[in-house]
Amino acid sequence: MLDPAELSSRPYFAASMANFLLFGISFSQTTYYFRTYPGDDSFLKALIAVLFIMEGVHLTFLTQATYDIYIVCKMPEKTESTALEFSLGTAVSITITLVITSAVQSFYAWRVYRLIVGHRWQKPLVASILTTSLAQLCTGLMANAIQYGYPPLSDMRKPLPRISYSISSVMTIICDLTISVSLVYFLNKMRTGFKSSQNVINRLVFFSMGNGILTSIVATWALIS
Repeated sequence: MLDPAELSSRPYFAASMANFLLFGISFSQTTYYFRTYPGDDSFLKALIAVLFIMEGVHLTFLTQATYDIYIVCKMPEKTESTALEFSLGTAVSITITLVITSAVQSFYAWRVYRLIVGHRWQKPLVASILTTSLAQLCTGLMANAIQYGYPPLSDMRKPLPRISYSISSVMTIICDLTISVSLVYFLNKMRTGFKSSQNVINRLVFFSMGNGILTSIVATWALIS
């Protein structure tokens, strides 16, 4: 039977490898955006730049945490459960992830707000998105702080951090699904029957569905794992 510390170390390796790949994709997309849309609103360009920089910092701390696990602690050869600790790099990495998630969800709340201006569901939907986004941020930060106070990663299974992380994941799922369903529903309501607009709406609907489903699957996996 595998030691809990060894089991805890495996997601770090998988996440680090995936993050290097995704950061490369993010770099390409960011470069393409700034070259293709130089006339976009300054606030939007600043938001994208800040998120990209934060993702770079996140990857740096994730790499540091992975280094601690596999080089300093020599996992998985060293299997004492006390060997694997919730390091500062891990804490900072999770914090940045929570902040990025909340920022992106808030941006989508603004998208929903602009899409359904004047509709009776405008304020309730935007309020629910912002509320669940704030809830996932706060509960995630609380769980992060609690876990940092109890360094062994095996303590993540203790009730208080486990419940806090679970609530954060549930709020993320609800928020992402609310965003996805809202965008898909109201974009479909805007269909005019003209081929040119139909193609644009189809792409937006596909993107909204794919984005919401993907992020919900990741949050659900985090909840049950």
